[in-house]
Amino acid sequence: MVNSLIDFKTAYGDVYRDIWEIHKKYHNCDYVNPDRFWQELVDEISAYCKASNNSAFIVEMLVAILQEIERVTHKGLPPNSSREQSSIET
Repeated sequence: MVNSLIDFKTAYGDVYRDIWEIHKKYHNCDYVNPDRFWQELVDEISAYCKASNNSAFIVEMLVAILQEIERVTHKGLPPNSSREQSSIET
């Protein structure tokens, strides 16, 4: 049991931390230069995917992060809100 926990932490711990850092870094759009903001985000995500040999797990997590950043930025929704909640409140 202990070995499987260590293996899990080794296999996923760095990935979760790295993806968290990307999400944290880009959670607010740079409205002064949004084109540069999106290009840098896509470039960083692409580089991380490439470094992971396009691991399906990592790619899917990063796509989810990209979609969340886009949703919050373009829809003006706070994190953890759904589209349904937003339409009810407006």
